[in-house]
Amino acid sequence: MTTKYYYLIMSQKDMIQNQVLEELLRERTNYYLAKNKKSDFWISMSPKFIKELKLDEKIVTTNFYKQNREQITSSTDYEFYSSLVSVDKEFINWIHLRLGYFEDLGKISNLKENSNYVSDGVCGNFSLSEIASSSILDSNKTLINPDLILNKYKTILNLSYANVN
Repeated sequence: MTTKYYYLIMSQKDMIQNQVLEELLRERTNYYLAKNKKSDFWISMSPKFIKELKLDEKIVTTNFYKQNREQITSSTDYEFYSSLVSVDKEFINWIHLRLGYFEDLGKISNLKENSNYVSDGVCGNFSLSEIASSSILDSNKTLINPDLILNKYKTILNLSYANVN
């Protein structure tokens, strides 16, 4: 059976400094710990699946990329990106409805080129069979935007990375 993963990609600054997202993920993590339930979501800084799935080629056509172009030195600037990945489609849909507008990379051809709407990131899905590596959540943990203060989020990041290893 092939597992389907759903994701949101946004800037690292937006992911880490977004108080709403931090609270939602903290509450969900605490709920899972209290119920002794295995986590079904992961946070990935500088996610490698962007390159493996060639999402960087699609991202450059989005308003999200155009609005953040000055902060991104190239389409493969993984220091800029972060992702929230889950096997729970409803959870990802629920999160992105609370955070703002996310452009669906699966429907990128339907986007108008000259639209001026604000985009908070991109979303989509993939199956594990589409990726060559052993882990869908491989990330370069050293490529974290230096402007971020991570101490506040240390627990949630450690839990996410622990599930990967």
